[in-house]
Amino acid sequence: MKPLLIRAFMLVAVFSGVLSAGASWANVISFEQAPVNGGLALFDDTGGFSFADDFSLATSTDLSEISWWGGYAGNALPSSSDFTISIYSDSGGKPGSVVTSYSPAAVGRTLTGLTGNDLTSTPESIYEFTYALPSVLTLTPGATYYLSIIDNTSAISSWLAGTGNGSSFVGDPSSNLWAAQSRDFAFELSSPAVVPEPTSMVILGGLISGLFVTRKLRRKNQL
Repeated sequence: MKPLLIRAFMLVAVFSGVLSAGASWANVISFEQAPVNGGLALFDDTGGFSFADDFSLATSTDLSEISWWGGYAGNALPSSSDFTISIYSDSGGKPGSVVTSYSPAAVGRTLTGLTGNDLTSTPESIYEFTYALPSVLTLTPGATYYLSIIDNTSAISSWLAGTGNGSSFVGDPSSNLWAAQSRDFAFELSSPAVVPEPTSMVILGGLISGLFVTRKLRRKNQL
């Protein structure tokens, strides 16, 4: 290998540490069941029952954020949002043991402009709820998991219908009794991705270009 190319590769290897240090983090979608505008919005945690929707990841993924879509009965927005977010393993084709559970004091809440049908005369305003995990959660590729969302406030919240495989569960998490149902809910799972800062990329490109320019000047002076 030519000395100049060796120097260029060495420069890239050394500078990769700088890129990592100066990189920002962005989320990429690892799993999605898109919200259905005007779809059914079922009330969650009513009478002690809640929903659990299945998902499976194609590759090993470190999850960093969970989002879902829903609203409130009568559009009565509570002053704060407080949910219990649980992920269950699979046991015989239904939710089994709890893999992990989060009960955050607050969840991000953004009005989307979508509406949901909660079987009343008033369309339900739909929000996107977002929770950033305190640390990444690594799940096994190909395994089936179930996501459950429970509102801890006194508000009556709903979970909007989403696109999916037409299968979810309703049940009582405290007794681990679940019944299958033919519907899906809207949610999204995201993973972190490193995005190098533009200035770092410009610097790296400039240094490599400088190596080649210097090499040409040396050759020219030797003639």
